[in-house]
Amino acid sequence: MSTGTAGPAAYDGSVTNDPPAGEPERRWQQPSFGQQPPGDSSGVPALGPHAPAPGASHLPARRVPPPSAVETVVGALSRVVWPVAILLLFTTRLGFVSLIIIAIVTNVILRAIKTHLRQRRYAALPPAPPAPQAYPPHPPPPDDLR
Repeated sequence: MSTGTAGPAAYDGSVTNDPPAGEPERRWQQPSFGQQPPGDSSGVPALGPHAPAPGASHLPARRVPPPSAVETVVGALSRVVWPVAILLLFTTRLGFVSLIIIAIVTNVILRAIKTHLRQRRYAALPPAPPAPQAYPPHPPPPDDLR
């Protein structure tokens, strides 16, 4: 450890909140998030409630019906398979390998049933309206073969 004195730029152990002499204290101000004036030249387009974002297509959302009671029960059973398998491992004399195989097969079957029910639910929806094209289609290539 050295016992020398510190220079003028050394830390003296005190912290102040006073601004330097002769300079006004700068304070942070919350920016306004109100409506931009129409002549604003910030370069950011003003989006209204019915104006889509640039580059995004504005399509009406399709209403998907909620899952049926059968689909909900099958989904709940598929989530319970592994906890039940672990519980059976400790409470019965079934073997570890047989419980793993039973749990895998049961889970695969229940997920397949749930996926099939979900696909049927989505297939019953009316077809989506065609999306507007962002760019005009390309003109056909010329037919002249020289």
